[in-house]
Amino acid sequence: AALRSLGLYKPKTRDWGWDWITVNTIRIANDDNGYEREDLVDYFLKDGWGFVDWSWVPRSLFGDVPDEGNAWEEFLVNTFDKWIYWTALANVVIVSVYLIVLAVVSGYCNWKST
Repeated sequence: AALRSLGLYKPKTRDWGWDWITVNTIRIANDDNGYEREDLVDYFLKDGWGFVDWSWVPRSLFGDVPDEGNAWEEFLVNTFDKWIYWTALANVVIVSVYLIVLAVVSGYCNWKST
């Protein structure tokens, strides 16, 4: 029952219908039933739908929720763009540090051997 409610398992004799995650995110994105668009980020970060704890990730790495339009799609696209930017930046920094350390160690080994 838990896998079916998350939309991960469907018996061959059944239709998919609506799962719990889809229903709640649609309600939040459409400002339905007491939710507001800003709740979308909190809902996602709160417990990661029980799969992943996102509380360790800085909130600035998550996208903004627009006032109009498809809030869920905009949030995910903006979040994905921010993660790509920051991972590329981290990659450049790590490779740069690696090359500097490599050059220093190589220079030291060459200096010591002469």
